[in-house]
Amino acid sequence: MAEVETNKVLCVLKTYMKSLMNNRFLLICCTPDQFYHFIQDINNEIETLGIIQSHIRSDYDGIVSELDSKYSSWKNCKEKYQGISKEVAISPHTDGTFLEGMFPAKTTMVKISPPKLLLIQPIEYDADGGEIILVDGKKVLESILAKRPKLAKILMKPLCVAFCRDDHMSMNYPVYEHMQDDSIRIHFRYDQTTFAPYWSYEAVKFLHNNYHMNPKCQILIVDNHRMLHDCGEFAGNRKLRRVWLYDDDPIILKNVHDIYRNNRATMPYAPYIPLNINNASKYKKINTGIRLDKSLYNKGKNLSFKSYHKFEFKEFSPVAILYQALQPPIIDGIRKPLKPGGYSDSGADIAYSLRSDNIPIVTPVDNPSPISDLDWVFPDTEEGISTAISKGAKTLWANTILFDTHPLNHMSFREDIKLVGHLPSNVHKYDNKWFTNELIKNNGILVPHAILIGSSTYNGTDTYRLNDITLDILNQKGIRFPAVVKPMRGRGSQGVKKVDTIEQMKEHAEKLLSTRTVIDGQYCFAYGDTLILEEYLEGEEITATIMPPGTYDINFKNVAFNKYWHLPLVKRFNHNNGIAPYSGVVAVIENSSLISNEEAQNPIYNQVAQDCEKAAQIMRPLHQSV
Repeated sequence: MAEVETNKVLCVLKTYMKSLMNNRFLLICCTPDQFYHFIQDINNEIETLGIIQSHIRSDYDGIVSELDSKYSSWKNCKEKYQGISKEVAISPHTDGTFLEGMFPAKTTMVKISPPKLLLIQPIEYDADGGEIILVDGKKVLESILAKRPKLAKILMKPLCVAFCRDDHMSMNYPVYEHMQDDSIRIHFRYDQTTFAPYWSYEAVKFLHNNYHMNPKCQILIVDNHRMLHDCGEFAGNRKLRRVWLYDDDPIILKNVHDIYRNNRATMPYAPYIPLNINNASKYKKINTGIRLDKSLYNKGKNLSFKSYHKFEFKEFSPVAILYQALQPPIIDGIRKPLKPGGYSDSGADIAYSLRSDNIPIVTPVDNPSPISDLDWVFPDTEEGISTAISKGAKTLWANTILFDTHPLNHMSFREDIKLVGHLPSNVHKYDNKWFTNELIKNNGILVPHAILIGSSTYNGTDTYRLNDITLDILNQKGIRFPAVVKPMRGRGSQGVKKVDTIEQMKEHAEKLLSTRTVIDGQYCFAYGDTLILEEYLEGEEITATIMPPGTYDINFKNVAFNKYWHLPLVKRFNHNNGIAPYSGVVAVIENSSLISNEEAQNPIYNQVAQDCEKAAQIMRPLHQSV
């Protein structure tokens, strides 16, 4: 930063031009007495740097008062875009970031583009002005190239962001635009008037959240093609002198003047007519924008910005999502209840998310509606699976209940057809809570003390009849009240209940064991003929999602895991008598939240997560794919 005191702006600009070229910004400090002498001089002397371009809300002296926050045209963009911020305040940005168009000037049409330099001079007192925040776009881009090239790919794609300016929608831009002179121009703004399509939304937010004010009398000159700037909150009315300096190469189109002069599309740009456009030959040439070291982007592992529009994204095969349309068979005397809709709601969410991330999907209808779940998913029947493949699907995502006799386990598929999901035969086996708990317990992982209760023997395991159970037997098995009664198979806490006494346990167990349902025309046990009685674990309930080894794209960076690992832990609350309610009644988002960074340091959380990872390692065949 060059910080100086002087009584001649022109002298300062000449003396520190080299500093401006190197640092891309220049801060000029002056006394209050000197400040008022500069007001008349600035507009004349600043012409040495370029054509002065009017700001739409500035007066003749270039002073911009408080911004009008009434924007309406964003409402027309909601279907294809979403706003990246709910805040009214403008965060670090470039001025006129997405300004692109033409305006009539005498006998010509002049292309208007983002200013190359901007001059900001607070007019209010120190207490009413804000601090200036500066972000060097070059350093940010260099860091992204070195550490997150996938993020750079997205941010350099056309149509990455769009800015809604007042009553019209400006053109879309990449955040980093490659220019003809081999420089890179940054376009960025983070507020409620900036929008991003769904495929770039997370990338734009990540850039802002992970990578990215001036007392009275200071003058800040900024390279608008490289630097981001922001003013802090103003205690009084916003009042700044803002001078825009035109792009180095304004395009003058004489032959279209008569055609477009009164065209409505040119009208929004008319207020930006430069004051000294006829003096274009007099200003100094300044190379603005980001200019990277050739070695940085010529390396094979990094990106070549000369061909940014030819980025080769990893190609994904078309994906079809399957939902549960088949009733599971009776297994261990119980049929797992069919969820209403068969997970078509979450399947539609998956399909919509994949499409939003530019992953091709196959759907039953050509133009699926966001409000119709079945427009996005195929039934998991043989006919539904065959239809998905005939429409071009090469990856089947089994968002359904799998079992040994499921069509996915016996249908013949081409070699190029892949399955996202587990082997149906293994799901058939591990879906039994008793079998799985015994397996991981025998491998040294702590599980609640439990016994089987019912009217028959299960696979040679002792099953206690209700009338034979006493407190002494339960104490010998490590079970004390309160306890939990649950079916061996099932979902969503159906049939699961916390019981406080042996009498409550027997009453609830008798109810489950006597409940019948009609399956294929015959009466059967709704919850099977054998139940699990286990100790109730006091304390907080947490959920751990375990992922298999592999290389993952996390925050736009490849991260390799050579063993099973877990996603951030989720804690559950608002239980109903100690049991988490079925998600079909209470949405998971209403009774769940991520643990905080501070909580994540708790060794108990870490131990539970490690045990879950170990359990996944024990059941490794479950994670094979076909």
